[in-house]
Amino acid sequence: MHDKWKVYFRYSLMGACYAFVFPCVFMLIFTAKDMGVLPAFLAGAISAVTAGPTISFLFFVLVPYTRKFPFLPAIILQVTTFFIVGTMLIVFNIIAIVAIFSHKSLLDALVIERTLEVISQPVLTKSFYLSITLFFAITMAHQVLRKLGGMAVVVSWITGKYHRPREEVGVFMFLDLKDSTPLAERLGNLEFSALIQEFFNDLGWAVFATKATVSHYIGDEAVIVWRPERAFKNANCVRLFFRMQEEIAKRAPLYQERFGVVPTFKAGVHMGSVVAAEVGRAKSEIVYHGDAVNTTARIVGMCAPLGRDFLVSKEIADRLTGSGFPQESLGYHELKGKSEPVELFSVLPSAK
Repeated sequence: MHDKWKVYFRYSLMGACYAFVFPCVFMLIFTAKDMGVLPAFLAGAISAVTAGPTISFLFFVLVPYTRKFPFLPAIILQVTTFFIVGTMLIVFNIIAIVAIFSHKSLLDALVIERTLEVISQPVLTKSFYLSITLFFAITMAHQVLRKLGGMAVVVSWITGKYHRPREEVGVFMFLDLKDSTPLAERLGNLEFSALIQEFFNDLGWAVFATKATVSHYIGDEAVIVWRPERAFKNANCVRLFFRMQEEIAKRAPLYQERFGVVPTFKAGVHMGSVVAAEVGRAKSEIVYHGDAVNTTARIVGMCAPLGRDFLVSKEIADRLTGSGFPQESLGYHELKGKSEPVELFSVLPSAK
């Protein structure tokens, strides 16, 4: 399954859960006394089937589209769209419930008449405005989460997890655009910046699919982090690189048409103990300090000298046994800042 559809499937599951819980709970609170429990669960089920995937699709398609707009116009466009689509879904769901209990077709005159009566009830008006408010809140939250780096980062900030430096083990990937200097000279600053923006936007699907987190961007380089259990599940820490290659290959004609070049990249992966801490007063950020981060940066720097696009350390290679990704030892190499030589491995795409 393509990374984009994996993400959409996850969005759909979350959307279906929300779409079931909200109308079901609302009707249990406000209408169960008069209508009973069954209509509430029926409303939730219909909403889960119709509204869940639809709203998820809007997040899947509309939100990425609005990334080209400033924050406020993007919010306005999203909320307006959700308002229109949400209204249509609410009306359809009411029609469906009325039709089921009336044993009539959806377009039967009696069903339409009864639906208009239901819509005019004050309790539904409250429900409608509450739904729109929740759509707005969810949209705002989604934008904020995207800016901050995802739910895990936000939770860490809220709970104060990194207010004091703490030691933990992480798996790090430094992913770097190749030949960036000649590209910048050839394209000019604005077009080169647009290329980097498009490139990292495309990286997002593979990041979601491999359960990774983008720690930060440094120019044309991304620093990507996993917890070890996520990094080695399905070999996510190496699968990301090849997923990204596939994504860029599929979009090669678009890059060629827009920029006259298809971007290529290199990456290095390493794991080890680091200290994570929230730093900065003017701008707060969670950063990682330690030998593992420095070593990863040195590993990606060895890609060009060794003529490889993807290198990993022995610590990573040992954990990839049986993963289906062939590895080739390139021997021991001196890395700047390391007192002992480090064995590096080239990883090839899985034959699966």
